[in-house]
Amino acid sequence: MAYIDDVTLREVLETRAREDGNLPYCFFEDETITFGALESRVNCLANGFLNLGLRAGDRVAVMLPNHPDHIYTLYALVKLGVVFIPVNVNLKGDSLDLLLNLSDPRAVVADRRYSESLSEVLARPRSVEFLVWRGEGEVVEIPVQSVTTIDELSANSSAAPPAVPGPGPDDVLLLSYTSGTTGVPKGAPLTDRMWRACAFGCGLASDVRPGEVM
Repeated sequence: MAYIDDVTLREVLETRAREDGNLPYCFFEDETITFGALESRVNCLANGFLNLGLRAGDRVAVMLPNHPDHIYTLYALVKLGVVFIPVNVNLKGDSLDLLLNLSDPRAVVADRRYSESLSEVLARPRSVEFLVWRGEGEVVEIPVQSVTTIDELSANSSAAPPAVPGPGPDDVLLLSYTSGTTGVPKGAPLTDRMWRACAFGCGLASDVRPGEVM
């Protein structure tokens, strides 16, 4: 992958926010999220994760629906070099229990709507110290060291880039588990460079051009 340069995802986001801050990054329902707004919200959440105690190399399981908070969480973890573990929102019972056993996360970020499924598996002894909720509604009480919300972490944090070194191009940032159709699911690690190679490949396959909307 020599053709994929050493400019990391964190550096790409910070450069786009600085040079194209007013350009739209994403349209969600009635909201237009610019690169500048994205960078600000990501930094607030990243600094919130730092204040919580997360550090580079930690693993965080993320069980969120399609929503901008999912994007903010992903980039916030990327900025810190924390390993992002995507969790299928339809998992429950033994399947969810197995994934959390295999991935051994230090924290879980989840939508409140999945609290019942999570309460069943997080009630068992495991490594999870921090639980971060998003969304509205009642949640089932879960015995972990610290429980907070994405909004609380972001509201009490700086919008400046986190004052820690970003990950290198070959640092692992994603641990994605296979479906396990022929055996126990296996964790596939993706580095920063591999993640950007995937995006580069999607751009080539779709022949997307500057200014087009996907």
